[in-house]
Amino acid sequence: HDADALARLDEIRAPTLAIIGSEDNQMLHDIADMIVAQCPNAQRVVIPDAGHHPNLEHPEAFEQVVRSFLSDL
Repeated sequence: HDADALARLDEIRAPTLAIIGSEDNQMLHDIADMIVAQCPNAQRVVIPDAGHHPNLEHPEAFEQVVRSFLSDL
């Protein structure tokens, strides 16, 4: 059940990266914000001028974000 999963976000201990396109649906921005607010080791990155598929729309920027995240682990 979705409500059960949402209530358990604070149990996620792994570093978590929420990547969102700046032009994506507001609901997905809200979900990314909720993940970051409730997961202790989460961060949110917005890829400018991207919609729902920032990895396809701006692959270089997406790769840079992921590499930076991984290098900090």
